[in-house]
Amino acid sequence: VDKYYKEHPEYFALVNGKRVKEQTQPCFSNPDVLKICIEEVKTIMREHPEFDIVELSALDNRNQCKCLECTQIIDSLGNYTDLFLNFVNQVADSVREEFPERKIEYLAYSNTRTPPLSIKPRDNVIIRICNHRVCHIHGFANCESDESKQFYNDVVEWKKVTDNLCCWEYATNFTWYNIPFPNFYALQDNFALYNKLGFKGAFVQGNNYSYNGEFQ
Repeated sequence: VDKYYKEHPEYFALVNGKRVKEQTQPCFSNPDVLKICIEEVKTIMREHPEFDIVELSALDNRNQCKCLECTQIIDSLGNYTDLFLNFVNQVADSVREEFPERKIEYLAYSNTRTPPLSIKPRDNVIIRICNHRVCHIHGFANCESDESKQFYNDVVEWKKVTDNLCCWEYATNFTWYNIPFPNFYALQDNFALYNKLGFKGAFVQGNNYSYNGEFQ
């Protein structure tokens, strides 16, 4: 952030008429941002031949860029996921020749979890779907909460555009780490569904913030 913001605020999201430095996304329509990202990913791959997958995901906030270029791309392609997935696809295309066996991972999370309307992931892009803000007492496919129903619909729609799917599940309570989090049955149901849908891998995030509580 500090490396670029002073001389190139245009690399950062335009929010309420201002290019914002903290807690925003990059401007994914800026060609220089794409060029920098491609070179950074290639550098990581060159320096770490042991990495089969390099993650390229939006930051953990919902402050997306509202500049004219980003808005026009969203309007033409369909939604914000289309904008970001188009960006990720371009990175994937650029590294393919030098690293034909490597994969780029896209985290379908927050405002990039909504399935795309017109863009499909390249075959060297893995989509890792994160079930944030769903019920963790029931498996999401059999839950009556609106959030779980929406997530199930998102999973089904992503499956229509790619077979390179993985999941990001949770095994802790991020509000109260020390209290029990009885989600074993939900995890069982969810993994059974992921397996049925042909998911290629799984990641379960436990408690890495506290020295107490489940799965610390």
